[in-house]
This record gives sequence, structure tokens and C-alpha cells, in this order.
Amino acid sequence: MASVTLRDFVWTVDPKLVGVEGISAELRPRTRKIDINIARLVRINTLATSCPARFDSYFPEARILLSYLDTPLDGPLRLRPDVTRTSSHHIRHFVVESLGLAMLTAAVEASGRWHRRGSLHHLDALPIGPGRSYRKPGIKPDLLFGWPKRRLAGEARGRYRKAPSRALAANLRRLDELLRWSQYHQDHPFVMSWAYANEQEITVDLFVPRNKPRQPAGQADDTAQDADGTSQKVGVLANESQVEQNSWRQDHPVGIANDDWTPVSWLAERAQGQVASVQETLFTTAPPVGRRVSGRRLHGAWAPLDLFGRADRRLAFGLLHQDLSPGEQSEMVDRVSRRTDGNPGTALDISGRLVVLVTSDTDGDPWDLLADRE
Repeated sequence: MASVTLRDFVWTVDPKLVGVEGISAELRPRTRKIDINIARLVRINTLATSCPARFDSYFPEARILLSYLDTPLDGPLRLRPDVTRTSSHHIRHFVVESLGLAMLTAAVEASGRWHRRGSLHHLDALPIGPGRSYRKPGIKPDLLFGWPKRRLAGEARGRYRKAPSRALAANLRRLDELLRWSQYHQDHPFVMSWAYANEQEITVDLFVPRNKPRQPAGQADDTAQDADGTSQKVGVLANESQVEQNSWRQDHPVGIANDDWTPVSWLAERAQGQVASVQETLFTTAPPVGRRVSGRRLHGAWAPLDLFGRADRRLAFGLLHQDLSPGEQSEMVDRVSRRTDGNPGTALDISGRLVVLVTSDTDGDPWDLLADRE
């Protein structure tokens, strides 16, 4: 499986200073490789919309993204030199920003701050507006990681360049903006990642707080959170009824009320409704495949993964008319593994009604690997 390099930056805030000048970020010496399922990369970007997307607009976007990636069976995930260096700036920007979104999810999971069994929602698709959660205009993070009674916001950025040796001014400026957003929303826990993609490799920098917000003078508290996220009292693990009230900064905006702290259960319910709407629109606008998966009707399409001529891999993207249970999802993973003899060139991701399959088997119909047999 293709992999990326994950690095940890820990940041601190000096509450005596204002703005970027009070923020510092230190690169930890430890780096590690994390495997990337490229089918999952496609799925994460699928729901990054505030309105239902048509299948015939999204499927080509997924092919564009994957066409720019060199995805070895065992080696670094990277951009393809032959197409990246000759492409337009705005297409490269689309590719690396899409990568950044998926890399944030992989980094947060690898750091132990979230598990894929928990919910994952795009803030652009959440119920945001007057009288609703996260209603402040302006900057907001990209993703909301949730699981029972906890939530964590995540900011994702992607850049076409070599990974820097230290934190950039742009990193610190973004942290400053996110701190303002967090402060407005009762010190909402958040993390930030920057994915640096080039023709040699992809490096993902995960920015996490070194300690919990500092106490004002005279309010001692020795509980701290390091980058491993193990403390049970810190904001990253806070829930709707027990939230850290200690600000990273002591200069709360005067005259501006903090956002309401909507119960996670309500927010998740509304967000799940948006996810269901997106999936239903994709299903109804996708062509019928004429096959069934665990008895469910399947709509979708497949095509060569590469838009630039190589025919060594194929992308199959489909929607089922009903969700698969966790047990049925596991059965599908086992089914594909058996039918491909464990071919490492195959990647599968199933979530809700979405099914994404990438295969290096170029014989026959890719859906044969997944569909029910008579």
C-alpha cells in the first residue's frame, strides 16, 4: 500500500502576546509512515459539499484526482511528474487541496485522536447559519470528527512544494485564525494539518497543542495534554457537558457572545441527514449497474483510473440503495480479497451507501469482484 510521511508539530501560545507573535510551533524529531487507502481518499472528498452533488459531476473529479497520483503497491504516494509539472496552477491546486482533506483524516486517526468508527462530517455541510451551531461568519475548519459526547475540529491544507524544515509563517497565521475561531466557540478543540505534495513524496504535518490552555494567575492546574492526546481532561476529549473553559488567550472579544454549545447528538443527527441527502442524490443520478451487493441494488460506473493513457488500474464508484451493516461491510472486504487472491493493487472503501473500488485487475468488469453471484 502507498504511504505518506507524518510529522508532528507541537504549538504553544504566550497569552501575554497578541496575534501570530504569541504562537510558536516546534517540530518533533519523530516521523512515521502511514498507509493510505486511495479508495478511502476518494470517499472522504465525496461528501465535502454543502449541497447534493450529481454523480456525473463528481465521478470525473475523482478520476482527475487519482490521475495525478503515483500510487505504488509499496512505496511513497506522490504526484506524477509527467502530468503535474505541465498542468495548470488551478488544477494542481484542486489536486493538492483534495489530498490535504484526506491526509488530515489519516493523520488524526494515526495520532489516536479519532477512530474511523466515529462520525466524520464536513463543516461546510453542517447546519451552519443564524441560530445554528458554528454560526460565526468567516474562517472555520474543514472537518468535524465526532464520537459519543466528543468532537474535534480539523483544518486541512495542501500545498505543492517540498516539506519545510520548520513551521512556516503561513502555518502560524492559520493557527492564529483558528485560535480565534476556537475562542469564539468556547475553546473548541481543534487540530491542523498541512500536506506538502511533490513528485518525490507527500509529507503531512500535524499541528497539535503542547499543553491545555494556560490558567490565569492564581488558578493553578497541573493537568496537561501533550501531543499524544492522553489526558482525559483536556479540550480535545471534552464533551458537550464538560468543556474546558480556560482560554488559550485571555482577550475574549468584548461584547460578542460565544456560540451555543449544541449537543453533539443533535448536531450529528442533522449532519447525518445531510449525508443521507448527498448519497441519495448521487444514487438517483448514477446509472444502474444491473448488479446487487448483499442484495442491495447498485448504481454507479467504472472507468480507467488514469485520464492520461495508462490502463493499468480502474476506478469503480457506486451507491447502494441501502446501507450495509458493519458485518456486511466486513464480508464485502473478505469477498474482494478472496476474488483478487489478496492482490495488493486492490483498494476498497465502503461507508454507508458509498462503495469505492480501485483495482489493478484489468480483465472483465470490476463489479465482478464485489457483486453477488447467482
